[in-house]
Amino acid sequence: MKNILKSILWFFNHLEELISSFLLFVVFAFFGISIVSRWVGYSLSMFQEIIQYGFLIALLFGISYANKNDGHIRADIITSRVGPRVRFILAIIGDICTILFSLGLIYYGMVNTITMIRFPQNIPILRVPRWIILIMLPISSSLSIIRVIQHRVTVLSANRKEKEG
Repeated sequence: MKNILKSILWFFNHLEELISSFLLFVVFAFFGISIVSRWVGYSLSMFQEIIQYGFLIALLFGISYANKNDGHIRADIITSRVGPRVRFILAIIGDICTILFSLGLIYYGMVNTITMIRFPQNIPILRVPRWIILIMLPISSSLSIIRVIQHRVTVLSANRKEKEG
């Protein structure tokens, strides 16, 4: 039972990496196939759609991965010139802004997804329901919120342990 829980925890901790890595592999594989097929004189627009949607979904889950590892690009001009307390407050403000933005993406993403489920549309060439692609926005935004909170809790617990020991 412990091994199963460890496996589930490992999977959840590496979810964004697994999804993004798989999709980027698919994107580059189809990109290579697309190049070769054009060279032969046989171009499929289906490959282009798979490349576009795969890259988009990998990017969405990559944002969550960056939140998990605090890997976003930011301007350090202000934070490098202030003390640790102000830096901490600015980090909290940034986390709150990220969470609010992600909540907006979740809301509008769900509105669009529900609309596409109620009034079905397919992606023309792939013949896949459009809501399958649209639901990736609220899913990845939800993961971003979880990862921002997870990162902040990790930083706070590390600071607390550092002060105690």
